[in-house]
Amino acid sequence: MYSIKKPTQRFWRTNVTREQALKELEESKIGADWLVCPVGVADKAITIAEFAANSDALAKQQTEPTKPTMESRLDIPRRNAPRDNGLKICVEGLTHSYSGGSAPAIRDLTFDVGTGEVFGFLGPSGAGKSTTLNILIGLLKGWQGGVQVLERPLAEWGSEYFRSIGVCFEAPNHYLKLTARENLEFFRSLYAGDAMGVEETLALVGLEKDIDKAVGEFSKGMKTRLNFARSLMHRPELWFLDEPTAGLDPVNAVKIREIIRQGQELGVTTIITTHDMTTAEIVCDRVAFIVDGQIAAIDSPDALRRRFGARDVELRWENASGDEKTDAEQFALEGLADNPAFLDALRRPGLSSMHSQEATLEDVFVQVTGRTLQ
Repeated sequence: MYSIKKPTQRFWRTNVTREQALKELEESKIGADWLVCPVGVADKAITIAEFAANSDALAKQQTEPTKPTMESRLDIPRRNAPRDNGLKICVEGLTHSYSGGSAPAIRDLTFDVGTGEVFGFLGPSGAGKSTTLNILIGLLKGWQGGVQVLERPLAEWGSEYFRSIGVCFEAPNHYLKLTARENLEFFRSLYAGDAMGVEETLALVGLEKDIDKAVGEFSKGMKTRLNFARSLMHRPELWFLDEPTAGLDPVNAVKIREIIRQGQELGVTTIITTHDMTTAEIVCDRVAFIVDGQIAAIDSPDALRRRFGARDVELRWENASGDEKTDAEQFALEGLADNPAFLDALRRPGLSSMHSQEATLEDVFVQVTGRTLQ
């Protein structure tokens, strides 16, 4: 298997067979100056033209078989996190197996997260999201690979690590007989340093009027918001959020997303696991698709949608017969302004809508992995 890229690009497209690379060159999908190398041997790259002239030129460099990975046509960048302010998380070849499991829960995960980045893990239940999160939080031991967090190997951190991170688990865990005030005052007392006041924290999530109500009387959504509030009150440097909008009504989901973005403006680095495509598209700078314990793709939501969306514009007209059906026609986006058929279509009576055919992030996930997020 090989990696290929344009000479002007930083990142490689991986898991390309020799036949695929040569076919793309023949079909002019890639240029002769593109670089090619065996996966993981970028310093030995040659041009695709040289490779085509002597396809065995790189054979000797592949002294070890590449590990099986999920076939994908996507780039899987090694390090495309924002780098101006450094990295908060650096993971290399992370693998973990549970006792009695027939296969690793996660295998060979490699990714970076930059300072102030909001990074999302998207995948179906059982894909490995929670396993990865629990390792990064420091709750799960016995993993293999390299993990560096906050500029130190994770294994070297002691209990002081938990003063620098905030964690919001999907399942709220509070003292139900205590009030919201009493819950937050207790957890605030566990942290040294400058923590937010209880009233200020509850006001962020719209629970200030319920400050003296027993948490056992809270609805599921209120408990979720209280859980979220507790995770941020000590002003963590690194923030882990597991399904932060699960069970919330649209208004409060918007509020949570706004708080995540506000934290980013203050330099907080955030890791999110979610099934919520709307949350991922709005708040995440990059997302990683994870299925069967492997990362299938990493990129920004916008880049993924552009890459997999149809580059077409669809026009619809009200049906002249008066029934509910509509007539529709699609036109290629390229050269649209000079397309006489499109210009004529705009003048056709009854035009009711015009939409570009962008893919949703969930559409992209299904195309890349062949799986749904359920």
